[in-house]
Amino acid sequence: MRRAILLLPALAALAACSVELEGAACETPGNTDQCPAGQKCGMDKKCSVRAADPDCLFCELDDTSCGGAENVLLTCTRVDAACRTLSPTTCDTNCCGFVIWKA
Repeated sequence: MRRAILLLPALAALAACSVELEGAACETPGNTDQCPAGQKCGMDKKCSVRAADPDCLFCELDDTSCGGAENVLLTCTRVDAACRTLSPTTCDTNCCGFVIWKA
């Protein structure tokens, strides 16, 4: 009984301990549920602070969308293993449904 009483504070201390592991495996890019606080699952399916950066996007490479203030064509490109970004693409004739007239 005495041993159990001495063991109780040690178990409580261990229960309060958590590991802030950078690079832990995760399944769904952009999610936080499998990562320590302050981290997010990156495109490389590893938890990192880098993936939690607001500038880190999660899109499929070469996917395109229309956006930005000038309604330009944006293409998903690789920044690093964890993150993607949307890069503006130059359009010659048709961009986001708008015909570009050249003089």
